[in-house]
Amino acid sequence: MEELEKASLENEVAQGEVQEQQVHEQPPETLIEKYISRTFKEGDLIKGLVVAVENDSALVDIGYKSEGIVPLKELSREPVSSAKDVVKVGDELTLYVLKVEDDQGNIILSKKRADYEMAWARIKEAFQEGKVVEAPIARNVKGGVLVDLGIWGFVPRSQIGSKLRGNRNLIGEVLRLKVVELDEENRKFTCSARKVEEEERELKKVQVFTKIKEGDIVSGKVSRIVDWGVFVDVGGVDGLIHFSELSWGAPKHPSKFVSVGEEIKVKVLKVVPEEGRISLSLRQTEPDPWENVELKYPVGSTAQGKVVKLGKYGAIVELEKGISGLVHISELADEKVNKPEEVVKMGDEVLVKVINLKKKERRITLSMKPTELEKETPPPPKSKAKNQERVEHLATLGDIWRTTSKE
Repeated sequence: MEELEKASLENEVAQGEVQEQQVHEQPPETLIEKYISRTFKEGDLIKGLVVAVENDSALVDIGYKSEGIVPLKELSREPVSSAKDVVKVGDELTLYVLKVEDDQGNIILSKKRADYEMAWARIKEAFQEGKVVEAPIARNVKGGVLVDLGIWGFVPRSQIGSKLRGNRNLIGEVLRLKVVELDEENRKFTCSARKVEEEERELKKVQVFTKIKEGDIVSGKVSRIVDWGVFVDVGGVDGLIHFSELSWGAPKHPSKFVSVGEEIKVKVLKVVPEEGRISLSLRQTEPDPWENVELKYPVGSTAQGKVVKLGKYGAIVELEKGISGLVHISELADEKVNKPEEVVKMGDEVLVKVINLKKKERRITLSMKPTELEKETPPPPKSKAKNQERVEHLATLGDIWRTTSKE
């Protein structure tokens, strides 16, 4: 009997230990249901479920001996006329404990302060970890704008970013930002969209310079046009097309060939990663017209061309796109010419003769002299056919007449 009683006692002790262990392992939500009261202190952030909403307040179940009260002014950062405009029954809220008990013994809570504290925690984390955050521009202020991250943050006008810089109507525009300054004591912070742009641009540069190679044909968008060439965005990095690489034709202002925003194909001529420089060519995406120039325009041949430039030493005549030659002032006419304008004007269609060709130097010398044009150009040598050789050996009627006269 004593042994049975001893075993029963040991079993009861073991069950008591198990029950005590289960209580400690239960999550907080279960403990709220198990125990009638909880302990709070001012400054705590807690969860609550809205159980009733009046115009001037909301009643929240927080697992306490009584519900918590959220006054109207503590529901939102923005002024509202009724609590019903902010919350409804069944909403789960994160709340800040303002007072554990007021004069009537109620616990006073604030959604507005909880939102503020959570926003400040996110801002601190973004600053410490260098995270990118997004926020709309809420208002213009002296020297910049304020953005809304749950707390007003300042963005200097110089840090707004290239996409919106100079734009006066900024309200509502969403910026991608980094927190660059944090005043924890006064809870103020400064952001920069420009820093995000610069960092992303540097990352793109690394990616572009890793994969782009000399000789590649790539797509790009014209980003800027200057007197000496065209800048083209190739995957986030600007490359330069020097004006001499825009066209095989006569040199013209770069704006005559492309326009800002235009999508074009370009050839990569040179890549210098350490200098962040890429040299491009537009003309080398097309066949070189000088490739077979000696067959198209042999010395002594004549061709039709267009006067595209006049200068002190003569006229430039374009034979086709990419091939132009010089008619020296001395070759414009048989008589002496003082100025090219005395003979031709811009845009004239003229007949010229090729008098010199240097393919390697890409130079053709032309003549417009009537006496030069009238000269018969000897045909290029050809292999003679047998019947042609036989005809050339036949006597002409003149030969026969001369022979008869002598006899």
